[in-house]
Amino acid sequence: AAPDEDDTFMLEINGNNWNSDSFEGAWTEAGFARSVYQHRNGTISTAIEGFVESFTEEHDMADIRCYSNKYEGEVSMTIKIQAEPDVRYHIRGPGRHGEAVIGTGSSITCSVAAPEEDETFGMEVNGWNFSDIHDSVWTEAGFSRSVYRYENGTIETAIEGFVESFTEEHDMADIRCYSNKYEGEVSMTIKLQERKEVNLHFGGVEMTLNLPEFDWTWPFGI
Repeated sequence: AAPDEDDTFMLEINGNNWNSDSFEGAWTEAGFARSVYQHRNGTISTAIEGFVESFTEEHDMADIRCYSNKYEGEVSMTIKIQAEPDVRYHIRGPGRHGEAVIGTGSSITCSVAAPEEDETFGMEVNGWNFSDIHDSVWTEAGFSRSVYRYENGTIETAIEGFVESFTEEHDMADIRCYSNKYEGEVSMTIKLQERKEVNLHFGGVEMTLNLPEFDWTWPFGI
């Protein structure tokens, strides 16, 4: 910004002028253009502007330099791009896909594995934060936060609890774990089945089994 328009104002990326024939590569998509803005106080801004839709490794460590021969000044910066972190989410509950039998127990665990510890990682049970659960069947699970550090540099932030014996009150509970830091989540629904006493007969031997509530009338002929 100066008292007059600056016809000498230029932009260079990695030493290449933005409008020269040698300007090529990933930066051409930015669509750089010169603009002039006149402000109420009489100041005139001469600008060179562009927009990068999505940064790639080719943009990393690029040197941006803008300079004025007329006013004998310059400004510069270096573009530093960080790779998207390797983030993995995990959730584990009773049985396969959260299915279990009333009267049995299981751990309830969810975690996020990432390059850094995640202080924002949280767990909700039916919409309630795990640390705010009081006077509920889920209180006995004793949920707590743990942090595990591995030799490869990965840090796992976990929230863990254990249900000694599932009841009907645990059935169809929604477990949601989320990270505000890494903008991701993982969830499951606890599905519990009632036990059923089944009598099986094999060669004169009778066995009584407590099994989940399935249709056992075929192929056993019960």
